[in-house]
Amino acid sequence: VAGSQVAAGGWGAPGQPSPAGFVASAPLAKRMIVVDNNKVKFLIGKGGATHKGIQDRSGAHVSIPNAPDPFDPKRPDPTKPVRTITIRGPSEEAVGAAARDIEFILNEA
Repeated sequence: VAGSQVAAGGWGAPGQPSPAGFVASAPLAKRMIVVDNNKVKFLIGKGGATHKGIQDRSGAHVSIPNAPDPFDPKRPDPTKPVRTITIRGPSEEAVGAAARDIEFILNEA
């Protein structure tokens, strides 16, 4: 980035030290789950309560798209709309906990 420390070869540039007190964040764990569009409402819940609960319990962020995924003829049933849910968290444990919670809710729906 022009004018930044990275562009000038300062901190953050390859081979350069980080500034004192700067702690690089750990890489985020990530998982994607494809969900039937007609079941997404069960993951959101009334007023977003279920969605918020999944995030609060797991410590992971669950991103639910506002609309179905674009048509993809490679899907097992390309006529059935789906949404790809993205789970990101600070660890595989957090992401796994959210994924298990989502799978449980979908199995009960």
